[in-house]
Amino acid sequence: MYGKRSKFHKFILALSVLIVAIAIFFVPFETQIIPRWNIQVLKKDGTPQRQIRIRQFWEDYSLETEEHEETRFTDERGLVVFPARYVRASLWQRGNAFFTDKLKRYIRESSSGVHSLILLPDHSGRSLSYDGTGELPSEIVLD
Repeated sequence: MYGKRSKFHKFILALSVLIVAIAIFFVPFETQIIPRWNIQVLKKDGTPQRQIRIRQFWEDYSLETEEHEETRFTDERGLVVFPARYVRASLWQRGNAFFTDKLKRYIRESSSGVHSLILLPDHSGRSLSYDGTGELPSEIVLD
């Protein structure tokens, strides 16, 4: 009796470990790809510019297939705040993305990794960008 019970417990333990491993591998979890972005729009003389339309585009080219965008307006201090941006992906998807990114090095017109772009649609030529590394640019000066 003891031997059969022990085998059953080992089976249940192995099955539990397998289920947990599968869940960890295939259940998506959220990761921040772009931090909260504070931007101030000023004139050359330092005067804050209010009600300036600013559009943010963002995508993790390694894990997503669609670009996202949001438009906001500066407040009376010339400030606009875009919230942190997140992506949801499982370890399986992240592993696939890692190897796909390695292959993309040999494809001319492909992108990988995190990209975000800030545009001022009413002021051509004014933009900021972020590639997931370093500090976020925080100021735009208009003529």
